[in-house]
Amino acid sequence: MEERDCLDILAEKKVKFDLFENLLLENNKKFNITALTEHNEVFYKHFYDSIAAADFFFEGAEVVEIGSGGGFPSIPLMIAREDLSFTLVESNLKKCNFLREVVEKLGLNCRQV
Repeated sequence: MEERDCLDILAEKKVKFDLFENLLLENNKKFNITALTEHNEVFYKHFYDSIAAADFFFEGAEVVEIGSGGGFPSIPLMIAREDLSFTLVESNLKKCNFLREVVEKLGLNCRQV
């Protein structure tokens, strides 16, 4: 995906990306989800990098992410591409609870196992 396309998506879906960032940073205070906590780091190294791969998925793809952690790249991809469906697999209960909260609050097409 071209840089301009990524930036356009991030701007178009700003409300959801802002909510995700707020949830990420709020929960990161309670337990370690990510080492990146500055806005520019989260924006470029998590959000931008994640959606840069959006063109590699065919329309309506069903994707399994093993070791979902903080939801990268899955959550940004689901925000950017509402046609994608993810199954998130994460063994850490705290991260599972975090992902469940994010998926619910953002209304994403996702299930967790």
